[in-house]
Amino acid sequence: MSEFLKVDGADIDLKTALQWRMVVDDDEFVEETVTDAAVIHYCKDKNISASAEDIQTVFNELRYTKELESADETKNWMKTTGLSETSVAQACEIMALRNAMRKSISDDEIKEVFVDEQASLDVAEIYSITVDDEDLAKEIVSQIEDESDSFYNLAIEHSIDEETYLKAGYIGEVTRNDVRAEAEAAIFSAEKGAIIGPILEGDQYTVYMVRNVVKPEYDDVKDMLRDRIFEELIEGLSGTVKVEVLPLGTVAEPADPSEDIE
Repeated sequence: MSEFLKVDGADIDLKTALQWRMVVDDDEFVEETVTDAAVIHYCKDKNISASAEDIQTVFNELRYTKELESADETKNWMKTTGLSETSVAQACEIMALRNAMRKSISDDEIKEVFVDEQASLDVAEIYSITVDDEDLAKEIVSQIEDESDSFYNLAIEHSIDEETYLKAGYIGEVTRNDVRAEAEAAIFSAEKGAIIGPILEGDQYTVYMVRNVVKPEYDDVKDMLRDRIFEELIEGLSGTVKVEVLPLGTVAEPADPSEDIE
């Protein structure tokens, strides 16, 4: 078995390295390999293919990422890493098949997800002031509405939220899942610049200022939804194939790095 790594002069072959990882139940390598194989199986079953041009595009991107500007540099990289042209071509084909899988997700499928989850895609930009006392919270709202003081000054002066008070109460952009249930409906139905509250959240009272609420259109999020559907598809592929982990065996005794590594 040829060496896979050399650490302080000690040769570590690939079989030994895999055995070490399997002893501690590190299955990431196996899982990634299964996923790659499942991609091939899935694309064959669904008649999804990658053209020679698609594979070449992936290969060109790989060269660019690795800063391999010439054919000689590419050949030297392959020689140094022990990669054959066949193995590189297969890896590039798998990446091209992944791209083809993403493209195969239909607009109808994406639109269905959009309709089902449209409300959860809303984004609000908000500020908050959190205090322990309800009367103080109401007084803060009165001062803001009377314009006797600004929300920002009052947040710095009164808010007990350690993460936001020095930022004048600024929380940032949030989705419905990011805010407490007590405040969700009020925040996401608010007009631009509205003051919400005080709202009892646990044993504290919060006053919100809603700078803006954005309800994205389909075209705004379709690429994000396509990516998410694709990622979920990839994650589930390993469960669609039969996997058998074969014993590695011990043709040679595992390397003993203690002999060379101090």
